[in-house]
Amino acid sequence: MAGGHFNNLNEFEDVEFSAFCDISEDRARQRCQEFGGNAYTDFTEMYEKEKLDAVYICTPPFAHGQSELMAIERGIPIFVEKPIATTMETAYQVSEAIENGNLISSVGYHWRYQNNVDKAIEALDGVQIVGAIGYWMGGMPGVG
Repeated sequence: MAGGHFNNLNEFEDVEFSAFCDISEDRARQRCQEFGGNAYTDFTEMYEKEKLDAVYICTPPFAHGQSELMAIERGIPIFVEKPIATTMETAYQVSEAIENGNLISSVGYHWRYQNNVDKAIEALDGVQIVGAIGYWMGGMPGVG
């Protein structure tokens, strides 16, 4: 997922990559060679050393929480790859911090920006929904 985001961001003339953080120093350095910026293996160090306008957090689901909260605490807008958390407690903590910090944020649900979603929202405008059923085929990445 992260690679797709980086490639898309790289298409914008006004986007500059400042830093990449990964548990693998080799991967972080590889991204820096490709897109620019400084490599880190510790997001705390990255947040302390870099002046960031926004952060894309594309970690596995189990790793969400601390990095988001640290960015929000510093007033840095975030884009978080789905799901935002594997527990409701973490999801509520991040949500509350975003609300209290009055920050721009987004969770990367790929269906959110598809035309069919807009059409469904339009079709359901003013309609009281009584129930909805959904199915997911497969496990959550990095969890099960």
